[in-house]
Amino acid sequence: MRSPSIDKVVRVESQRTYHKKICVPTSKSRANRMLFLAAITPGEITLTNVPGSSDVMDMIQSLEKVGLQITMNEDTVIVKNSFPDCENLNTDNPVRVECGYGGTTTRFLAGLLALGSKTYHLEPEGHMRSRPMQEMIKPLEQLGVHVEMKSQDAWMKITGPITKNLEEIDVDTSRSTQFASAIAMTMSLWGGRVNPVDLKASEDYFKMTIDCIEQVKISNWKIPIDFSSLSYPLALAAIFGEVEILNYTGRDYLQPDSIFIDILQKMGAKVIETESSLKVIKAQSLSAWSGNCSGFPDLVPTLCFINSFSKNPGTLTHLEVLKHKECDRLEEMKKILTLFERPKNVSKDSISTEYTEAMATFKHYEAPDDHRMIMVAALFMKALAGGEISNWRHIKKSYPYFFEDLANE
Repeated sequence: MRSPSIDKVVRVESQRTYHKKICVPTSKSRANRMLFLAAITPGEITLTNVPGSSDVMDMIQSLEKVGLQITMNEDTVIVKNSFPDCENLNTDNPVRVECGYGGTTTRFLAGLLALGSKTYHLEPEGHMRSRPMQEMIKPLEQLGVHVEMKSQDAWMKITGPITKNLEEIDVDTSRSTQFASAIAMTMSLWGGRVNPVDLKASEDYFKMTIDCIEQVKISNWKIPIDFSSLSYPLALAAIFGEVEILNYTGRDYLQPDSIFIDILQKMGAKVIETESSLKVIKAQSLSAWSGNCSGFPDLVPTLCFINSFSKNPGTLTHLEVLKHKECDRLEEMKKILTLFERPKNVSKDSISTEYTEAMATFKHYEAPDDHRMIMVAALFMKALAGGEISNWRHIKKSYPYFFEDLANE
């Protein structure tokens, strides 16, 4: 695992060329699902290609806090025992679990801890403390778990164990599929089934969860690359040069952001792809992409960036779910497009962009606690007149060495 830079403010130089051979991070979405499943599977489980994402590190530390014995060596993680058998039942004291900023980490842990017999105090950080969580409470209570939100002594108090092994349960997914994924992994212990209700966005992430549950049965515990992280260097290459991905191992079609490769081809970029290699080369003429982004909302910032450098207008729609991310990404993308002087029209569920020859000026961006906003701002800086970013360390959530990969050789 590579370590990020440690400067307080990161400076991004204007460089309208990009030629790089890089290894991108592996999938934190896959990794956190596989860690959950490894934690509830008896026996020693080995995971390889585990990313250094802060979400994944927070998950590992939280699992250790509740009694899991875990060893790490580079990108290999070994889970040596299982939950809830590992619980320390010699004390009645509640266990405080500090789970970081991540939605997957926090919501998955809520589902896992419900299997235990102790009381757990789940304590996330930052904006996660105000992100949706109510959709997690109802199914847990239906399973017989006591849940209390924002009490005097805990942000979320969970007391198990599950007393009702229901065969089937409905979970509201209108704001996130993570709730359904967490409950599905919990219920996988007895073969129960989750029905996602009001599924508006990110359906493939729920399908990924079901796929991970199936992978456990065949002991395939290798984490593929992260296609969300991949979108940033690919977008730069499509505009300014070329990039080769050295650790590419083929498409993971259950990562919804893998569709970005197809979108780039439609926009005019040259894509050379095999089962073990991927190269993207600058488009001779870049055409903007327009369409429904409900299936891959994490791509919206990158699509806004690349569309703004296309000669024709582009419109991204069905963006309501962006309001429930690490920040209100719809509002933040409006701020970023304004900062970099890009023509745009932003409504409550869409973003339209137009091309301009204007280069903007050197900018300072005070970033929210959102890795994707930091990375897309950096793309604009590199493509325009440069700039600097404060509060940039949240890239560790998904792409800790992003700025090293952003710079030219």
